[in-house]
Amino acid sequence: MYFVEHSMDYIIKRVRKEDRGRSMLSFVVKKDLRNIIAQYNMQPGWRHKNYVVSVQLRCDENNPDDGIRLFEAPHDQNGEGFLMVIITPRMLEWLIKYSSDGINLDDTFNTTRYPFKLATLMVTDHRDRGLPGAFLLSASMTAAEVRTMFLIIRSLVPDFAPKRIVTDEAACFYNGYRAVFPQSKTQLHYCRHIVKMKETFCDLNNNESIGNPAVEDQVPASSVTEAQIRQDERWQKLSIIKRVYATIEANATARAKCDTDEAVAKLDLAIKYLNMAATALHLPQTNSLAARPEMQCSGTKPKLSKLPIYQVRKS
Repeated sequence: MYFVEHSMDYIIKRVRKEDRGRSMLSFVVKKDLRNIIAQYNMQPGWRHKNYVVSVQLRCDENNPDDGIRLFEAPHDQNGEGFLMVIITPRMLEWLIKYSSDGINLDDTFNTTRYPFKLATLMVTDHRDRGLPGAFLLSASMTAAEVRTMFLIIRSLVPDFAPKRIVTDEAACFYNGYRAVFPQSKTQLHYCRHIVKMKETFCDLNNNESIGNPAVEDQVPASSVTEAQIRQDERWQKLSIIKRVYATIEANATARAKCDTDEAVAKLDLAIKYLNMAATALHLPQTNSLAARPEMQCSGTKPKLSKLPIYQVRKS
């Protein structure tokens, strides 16, 4: 017996479409599907109600098909310290076969309900189809986490030597790669999404193209500069601030709903410490609006975009 997994939206739409008689099946909602899943244990990958324990149990099974090469449990409830590297046997086969031509590395967020970031290393086959070679799921995305992923790749593919690496302008990916392969002759390419978007916009509006490629070639053996390292550190600190702020806002909302003196005291204490944090960022008061970037420099005026209120039709 095997399961074919579909999304709940797909199942509900399919049931309502095939139920010609408009029976009780037409009123199925997601809660009903969740009850069926729980009753018949239709989650083969689920080991425990606690997600961290579930992943740890699955990692301890050491099933090669899962491809879990590394798992580090979080240190706290905010997910700090969480790290997972996934390379399945099929993905390893693609790495060995296609990585010599080049790799593509980028990350995204909001893939789960938790504040984790997912980085995907991709290769292309002989038909230029993108194939995943490795997944890095981590609470933070710095050169240290990327370095860990490439250490695992080097242990699995000793002759790993891509001709080129394509990534965005985030320094952590190339820094992590160079930390493991310092003598590599891999060419670095920046995928400039904004430039490509501007080119498309200019073409649609019959304007002159800006003449910049979507992929910018870099020096073949360019070294990691001090500015790249500092930029990586700044964005990492900003990510930590955003996570802490989200946690504070959630807890403050919960306290505000409690009609107790303790809740009021906790909120007053939070305001006190937030004012201290605002002082560190040179903000006099937390209830004041942040200055716009173009207004922080003296002698400048804000650039307001002009949008037409209505369009006049030409007769």
